[in-house]
Amino acid sequence: ATYFVGSVIHVKSLIRESDDPRWRRANITFHVAALAWGLAAPVLLLPFLAALARSMAMRPGLRPGVIGVVEIVISLLVLTAVLVATTAA
Repeated sequence: ATYFVGSVIHVKSLIRESDDPRWRRANITFHVAALAWGLAAPVLLLPFLAALARSMAMRPGLRPGVIGVVEIVISLLVLTAVLVATTAA
């Protein structure tokens, strides 16, 4: 759920609210908090770190297809981490 909330904030900051710098700050702040939350489940550190990196690197003006492909990759990282965590338990 944390990833999907962050994804909504991230995409909104790149497309609908791309002209509002507060959304970019909210995006990065949320992902820093999510990374801290990942300390509770260390298997999520890698995907949450990747999500933070993409939040800091991506800028408004990208084509929606590029944004979507990056979101798919991060989603697969989160899915893989959850599967690893559940099968290891």
